[in-house]
Amino acid sequence: MIFTNDGKSFSNGQTVCSALKEFLEKNKDSFERSLIPDLSHIDNRAENINGIDISEVTYQGNGKYQLDYSYDWFVYRGCSDMDEYDESEESVMFSMDEKGNIEFDTSHFEERDTIEEF
Repeated sequence: MIFTNDGKSFSNGQTVCSALKEFLEKNKDSFERSLIPDLSHIDNRAENINGIDISEVTYQGNGKYQLDYSYDWFVYRGCSDMDEYDESEESVMFSMDEKGNIEFDTSHFEERDTIEEF
C-alpha cells in the first residue's frame, strides 16, 4: 500500500501521523484482516465481522510508526443462549519509506497460542 498524502509532499515524522491515520482509515479494507489474529485461542467459532477501529498512529523514529487499533469478536453458541462478545486492543508496527510504501510487521501474530491468554 502506498501513502499518497493527497498529493502533498511529506517526510517521516510525528507531523504526518494525523494524515497517515486518515489514509489508513479510508483504506483499511485492503489490510485490516491481516491485523486481526487467529481467534481460535478464544474459541474455534470466534470471529470478527466488523473489522478494526483505528485509535492512533504515532511516530517511533527511523521511518517506523505504531498503529493502535481495536477489534471486536463474537462467538455464537446457538440455542444455548451463552453467546460471547468482547473487544480486544492491539498495536502493530509499520514502516514507511520515502516513497510512501507501507509495510506492516505482523510477525507477532504468528506465534500466538492459548497459553499466552492465561
